[in-house]
Amino acid sequence: MNRSKSHGYEEPDEPVHHGRHSVGEIVYHMDQVDAEDANSSGDFDAPSDDQRTICISWEKNDPGNPYNWPAPKKALVFVVGVALVLNSTMGSSLPGNSVTYIMDEFHVHGDTNGTRKVLPISMFLLGYVFGPIVWGPMSESFGRKWISVVTFFFYSLATLACALASSWSQMLGFRLAAGIFASSPIAIALGILSDICGTARSRGRAMGAFMVSTTFGPLLSPIVSGFVSPNFGWRWTWRIALIVCAVTQVMVIFLPETYHPVLLAQRARRMNKEHPTKTFRAPPVSHHKSAMEFMTTVLTRPLRMLFFEPLVSSTCLYIGLVYAVFYMAFSIFPLIFQEGYGLSPGVTGLAFLPIGGGAALALPLWWGWDGILPYLRAKHAEKVAAASDLNNTITTSESATPETTADLERSSQQQQHQSTSESWLFKEEALRLPASCIGGPLFSISLFWLAASAPSDSGAPYWVSILAGVPFGLGYMLVFMSLLNYLTDAYKKYAASANAAASTSRSVFGCVLPLATGRMFESLGVRGALCLLGGLSLVLAAVPWGFLMLGERLRESSVFARMLREEEAREEEEMEGRDRGRE
Repeated sequence: MNRSKSHGYEEPDEPVHHGRHSVGEIVYHMDQVDAEDANSSGDFDAPSDDQRTICISWEKNDPGNPYNWPAPKKALVFVVGVALVLNSTMGSSLPGNSVTYIMDEFHVHGDTNGTRKVLPISMFLLGYVFGPIVWGPMSESFGRKWISVVTFFFYSLATLACALASSWSQMLGFRLAAGIFASSPIAIALGILSDICGTARSRGRAMGAFMVSTTFGPLLSPIVSGFVSPNFGWRWTWRIALIVCAVTQVMVIFLPETYHPVLLAQRARRMNKEHPTKTFRAPPVSHHKSAMEFMTTVLTRPLRMLFFEPLVSSTCLYIGLVYAVFYMAFSIFPLIFQEGYGLSPGVTGLAFLPIGGGAALALPLWWGWDGILPYLRAKHAEKVAAASDLNNTITTSESATPETTADLERSSQQQQHQSTSESWLFKEEALRLPASCIGGPLFSISLFWLAASAPSDSGAPYWVSILAGVPFGLGYMLVFMSLLNYLTDAYKKYAASANAAASTSRSVFGCVLPLATGRMFESLGVRGALCLLGGLSLVLAAVPWGFLMLGERLRESSVFARMLREEEAREEEEMEGRDRGRE
């Protein structure tokens, strides 16, 4: 088995999954059978003893290809995916305004620095750490649907167990189990979008709408728990979540399979029943023969991408901090609005709504960027054409002087620099990076804003602090949409593993940093702690700028990116060869 070596680890060659990332134009081809064996109509005769099986792929405009599904079917996939992630994210912050009542019932005392109060959320996010390492790669080997159905069923059971918990330790254990199973849609959902969206533009638009809609999950939970727990008891908070789970469980049953290799395998089985004289096969969903090979190659892929792919590592570090600050807000807002301004838990929950409003503002900006790109590309082409005309004019001039030659050299250098600096305009994976270049500073500004208006001696009314949530939500959403879109387009068939690595790493941050919230704010004060978080996020805001300038160079040294290029080249060669054979 051939292996690609780099950075101290090896990656086995993966099979080409025809039709996965480009709409295939080939119906069948025979392994080790010359093209002349096909008849003039393009169909193959029944294989003789010396012929191999027939490998199938997508036809052009094939209705079975998820890229070509009708809009209502794609809408169904989108709605079910949103519902799955909404349940997951709602569950993450569900204890936000009910944890005090839980601790009182279970007689949990002595929480001087607020660490225990954060544990129900942190245990859930701890499950987010381990789940994607398994669910993401498994969805790339067994398909999206049944992984989603099974994991959501067990998430619903864990939610029921939380509602029936009889002790603090049971609550924490069930929260961990809920987080493990709830991490499945987090790891798989972006892969599902990649399955049904065949172009970078459609993927970007779908991802924008998807992420904005799912951001409201963790923002709605504090409102629910803030009003329900004081009036009906904290257990009703989980019962309401369980009702939402029941509705979603019915929806997820109707989720169609979207993973291309699994769909082709299903088609091959049908064709074998319909044509018993022939043997059809699809490109293998997974070529790993043994459980050990599966464990050591597939399940470790997200970790290897996390530690050995600089693009993945940098993305994970940045969105990890942003994600952690987002979940720290569920501890920060009670400090500011309940203890500082004296608001009730329910009203404090409403303070999260401007964050949702800021996230919603990100969507028109995200979609509007598609209209700006053609203009930027046209301007770039004009500049390059003008520089080229100048070079041609000076080169062909008989009266060229040393001065004009020097001008030519300077112009050439400027043109080369310009082409290098603006090359992202023509790189599919980098087209939406400018969104995070804007969102990063906005996110940092919101933290400095919140620090300046904190209710110590600023004298600012509470609504000034609440309005800081608008740039907070806008920056948060732009950073997440942009960088996760970058990973999805850069790693394509490995998108689920890359996003699993991102999910795992940000969950580590989201699990650990909130545990330090109480101690950090006690030591530094509200303003000092918020300024520290704002400064750290401002430093890491340079990450997307680095991708714009150095991303292509980093991709050239990437093992996974190189494998994708090689597979795409092999696919094109096979298609050209089969086209020539048909002619």
